[in-house]
Amino acid sequence: MAGRTHALLLLSLLGIALLVSACSGGPAATPAASPSAPPSAASAVPSADPSASADVGLDPAITHAISQRKQFGLRSDLPWVLAVAANPRAQMFPLDFLMLPEEAAEFNQRQSDYDAVATAIQAYAADKEDVFGGLFKDQVNHTVVALFTTNPALHRLGILALLHTSGPLDVRQVKYSEKQLRDLQDRISSDWDWVRGIDALATGVGADVFINATVLSISSANPQATALILTHYAVPADMLKVDSDGTGILLQPRGMIEATVRTSDGKEPGENALNLNWKPDISDGRDCGQGVGLGLGPDGAFTLPCAPGGWTISLEGLFPGGETVGSAHVVVPAGETVKLLITLKPGAKLNP
Repeated sequence: MAGRTHALLLLSLLGIALLVSACSGGPAATPAASPSAPPSAASAVPSADPSASADVGLDPAITHAISQRKQFGLRSDLPWVLAVAANPRAQMFPLDFLMLPEEAAEFNQRQSDYDAVATAIQAYAADKEDVFGGLFKDQVNHTVVALFTTNPALHRLGILALLHTSGPLDVRQVKYSEKQLRDLQDRISSDWDWVRGIDALATGVGADVFINATVLSISSANPQATALILTHYAVPADMLKVDSDGTGILLQPRGMIEATVRTSDGKEPGENALNLNWKPDISDGRDCGQGVGLGLGPDGAFTLPCAPGGWTISLEGLFPGGETVGSAHVVVPAGETVKLLITLKPGAKLNP
């Protein structure tokens, strides 16, 4: 996947809850105000418009805001997002895009409501692990979903008795308990080196309560890998989902990019707030880096381990949707080192 190097920053900003937060732990969505006038408090926080879409050629920050608003169940139609961006009262808090204070207040209240419901669910389910399928926060539909393998209506009444309110709560029936999924996760974690014998590399495993399955990610070009894995663990296909990149690219040794970044006049960039991003020519599961974000040092030099293949390496502003100020393409050979020069755009903004 592309290496969004602002990931660590985002995790701190988005600690309150993601679109679908597996709260039990995991391995892995009205009339628009005129942009020239601040919206009134009465009409400032209408419901999200599911038909909204971003136009091609928009400012990246606007595109990012539209995308994130959809994921968090906030109003996301283009006229509204533009109006908020032009509103002097808008602020980039508590999320990483501009929001009106009343939007932020409503969003924060929802998170508090979600947390109260989640706490009640966990208390109710504490002695019911054999039937409890976990829970997640559904930001798009503004509710918390509790999962049980039996009698969802009865469990709903039990949770509401602890909660003393009507929610937001949705209780659904699933086939497998979270305990079953995590037991399978533990089995695989302690026994996954065997997959190398079927020309596969295991890259991750986790219980995903949202899809009620344990998910094993592999890199393999073996078309029989999934069937062989299901046979090995003797579990049904709806309990264990095997995600394969279909290429086995991660079985090949990584190459190394030794890069140098220079300004348009050939100088070192100096102190900056730029982050690296990378995108493969083929999106098949290959990646760069070591699972963490990378910034750019004052001397403009960095090394980046990457899976073999073509890559576009770019330098971006600090926040998502920030401007790309320089990029270059490179082909990384398996197990070898390649040099790369990235020249920044004239007048590139290196700091906020």
